[in-house]
Amino acid sequence: MGSIDNLLPDSVIIRNRIQRRFGVPSQQAFDLLSEIGRDCIGAVQLLPEGQVPSAVRTISCKPLSEQEVEGVLQRTTAIDLFRTGERDDFRISLAGAQEKNALMLHNNIWSKPIGTTPSTHIFKLPIGDVGFADMSTSVENEWLCMQILSRYGIETADCRLEQFGEIKTLVVKRFDRRLSGNGEWIMRLPQEDLCQAAGLPSAAAVGINNERVVQIIQEIIDSTPAVIEEVKSSIPLGFPEFVADSILGGLKTAVERLST
Repeated sequence: MGSIDNLLPDSVIIRNRIQRRFGVPSQQAFDLLSEIGRDCIGAVQLLPEGQVPSAVRTISCKPLSEQEVEGVLQRTTAIDLFRTGERDDFRISLAGAQEKNALMLHNNIWSKPIGTTPSTHIFKLPIGDVGFADMSTSVENEWLCMQILSRYGIETADCRLEQFGEIKTLVVKRFDRRLSGNGEWIMRLPQEDLCQAAGLPSAAAVGINNERVVQIIQEIIDSTPAVIEEVKSSIPLGFPEFVADSILGGLKTAVERLST
């Protein structure tokens, strides 16, 4: 059951919203996935009983304008979507703790997948206020952290900041999708994380091997000044200055403390 539960968002709040949005009778994993399991992580596709997948080796999609993409993103957090006549056939299940949606990029145009055609990119939205914490710049925060990690030589997802009307988003290319060799269909690549392989829920703690911790920390300390300069040079115009200063300044301070 843990492997199925890990296909869903981690956040209870988001699961509540999914339940209300689609009128699901409970928050049991299979009940939720019967409504939103058409485009799960990896090669998994879950459908309601009696439905069968259509042909997968085709691309079926509806091109979207920038305004329509903005509308899709606005409806991501709309609790009463299923009551407004906007109950889309395209439904996805994406694990994680924040709100997100997904579309496909086809012929360089953002499009809504139809039927069994999968999405190719994930759109992460600002987290907003969490208690007394203002996380309205969460997408800029994540983009900057990805730049930092890549400068340390760590492989990261291909992502970029985008603005659709009034909505800012972090667009992330899916690592579990690939265009077929003949360019005629989008392949779903099988994926399985360690929690799924072990049948553990997403909240389960994961142990860490500490043998190389000291060596890794020293490598990070040595490379951090160059990393900070490289990241600074890649920050786009208009990027929130306080986000860059707080993260890069915090990184510098943390490394200085580690080195003493």
